[in-house]
Amino acid sequence: MLKKPLLQLIPFGCVLAGVLILLLFAGSLDTAQPPNPLQSPTQELHMLALAEEPEQKKEEEPATQPPEETEPATQPPEETKPAAQPPEETEPVTPPPERTETAAQPPKAGHAVTPPPAAPGRETPRPTTAGSQTPPPENREPATRPPTATGRPAGQSGNSGNGTDKTQTPMPGSAGMPALQPGDETDPTEYFTTTIRDGEVRENADYRFEVIHKQPELEVADVSVYLNEALQLQMKYRLHLQPGENHIRVAVSYRAKDQHVFTVYRAYTVYLNLPAAPPTETPAPETPAPEISEPEIITDLENRTVHDAVLEFHAALQGGSEAARLTVVCNGTTISGNETYRVGLQSGNNTIRLKATDRIQGETVTKTLQFVIRYVPAVTEETRPVIAYINVTDGMQKKGQDFILNVLPEDYRGSRIYGGNILLSLNGTPHTYEWETADYTSYRLYLDEGENTIDIRITDGEGRTADYRYIMHCTGLQPGEEKGHILISLDAAVLGLGEIIAPYELRIHEGETGEAVLRRFFAENGITPEFRGFEEVYLARLSMPRIAAGAAVPEELKKRIDADGIVWSGQQDADSLGEYDYTVGSGWMFSINGSFSGYSLSKAIFEDGDVVRLRFTLAYGKDIGGYTSAGGDGNYDPLW
Repeated sequence: MLKKPLLQLIPFGCVLAGVLILLLFAGSLDTAQPPNPLQSPTQELHMLALAEEPEQKKEEEPATQPPEETEPATQPPEETKPAAQPPEETEPVTPPPERTETAAQPPKAGHAVTPPPAAPGRETPRPTTAGSQTPPPENREPATRPPTATGRPAGQSGNSGNGTDKTQTPMPGSAGMPALQPGDETDPTEYFTTTIRDGEVRENADYRFEVIHKQPELEVADVSVYLNEALQLQMKYRLHLQPGENHIRVAVSYRAKDQHVFTVYRAYTVYLNLPAAPPTETPAPETPAPEISEPEIITDLENRTVHDAVLEFHAALQGGSEAARLTVVCNGTTISGNETYRVGLQSGNNTIRLKATDRIQGETVTKTLQFVIRYVPAVTEETRPVIAYINVTDGMQKKGQDFILNVLPEDYRGSRIYGGNILLSLNGTPHTYEWETADYTSYRLYLDEGENTIDIRITDGEGRTADYRYIMHCTGLQPGEEKGHILISLDAAVLGLGEIIAPYELRIHEGETGEAVLRRFFAENGITPEFRGFEEVYLARLSMPRIAAGAAVPEELKKRIDADGIVWSGQQDADSLGEYDYTVGSGWMFSINGSFSGYSLSKAIFEDGDVVRLRFTLAYGKDIGGYTSAGGDGNYDPLW
């Protein structure tokens, strides 16, 4: 009686074992291949339903099952216990509508794949597409780092200054920012700065700052201020900070002279660290008055040279109390203004002084800044300095290498420019002047054979400059070789003697000084000279029979000498004529081409064609026009 039911249960157990093997085989396919987009929990139920078909249908496809599927038949009888379960246990395997694909088929590429059911208590992962990356996690609100003791978020380093470390170029169409046109300048440091200190920690929500524009030639078309991306409608650059981190952007639109408008901006971060509120159970202590910082002077002034007669600059106070005041003084005169000031400059140096005064906790606080602005008017053809006289011409030919250059520069008003404002170089080598007279500033040069370049820069008293260049061609000579002739004469007109030796030509040679030339001249005319000095040699006396015979000082000259207070010496000799004869201001002087030299005969160099005159004076040269050779003033009029 028990054998027949047992035989009936054996095929059913084999069917269940085959189903289990198929499921295991399908699972191995899932691990080796991409998930089948057509597979679903419903499809699995369909596979279970197929497993319960009559035994004869399963026998029609024995080749599709692996050999090991027959092994469950050897399982002990207790494996068949699931068949004794109540009928409701088998309801979930009711076959769904028949599908054409089996679990052993590979998934089709390009379709969404449903992952296997998650383990109990775990979240089922979201479906992904073949080849795609894991989707990003859901957006979460970023955690705000708590302020540190300084008011900054942990890990945040604050940079002091004007926000240059955080300067950004606005992108076209940025939220709240004017759009930039292609090609616009976007470097904000060239156009403006502010008094905002990037990374600053504040304990007061009321925040004020200033905007300082650097290029006055640009018109400010608009200034926009944003606090935490919100446009602030205000005119005095005053913000109300929020506790913690505050982002400030200052955008400035400029209009150039060609009406082109462009926008640049700077970004800053400022922290507000409010003190903690006292416990509510205790009465709040009386709030102490906020500590007042000393005023700071903010300005774009600096020591520099300008060429505009009017200077515009910015100056303002930052910090301090309501009583803080700023005073601006230029060249001793107080200048009025409200953060922007305009002053007229004088030629040369101008001193601008900024003074901040305040009274804090009963004490007076004073701070001062001082700047020097040098105003040099722009040089024009009408105002440029000129060379009124120079003894060279461009392209000049010269014999011999020793040369004394005389130059007389003047400003556009005709005033003399002296050696301190003259820069001269020969073939690129700078030279300083040797001496100066009322007529010239003189340089002693040694030329190269061939072409020589002389560059001269002169600067007038107001700072205007002008450059000049001359080319000289030099023919070298051997020492003693003849280089030309001079026209030389000797006279004592102040004694009524006229010309003692009339002008005549005298040869000159390479390497000869003025002293050597005069010694030859005196020897040729039977005159005995007396020279004094070593490095600076001058002519003291000339002796020759009857050289001063018949001397008589003109009456008009006597009156001028007496009026000038020059003492008469009473010394005279008919056979010689020299210093201290007749007056204490007498002696011999020489001129070259009408100009009395300020240097001695030992340094004089005569050039071919020079006109040299030896003249006697009774009044330090005032009577013959040579007084100014030593820097004096007051030659007599008329001259003798």
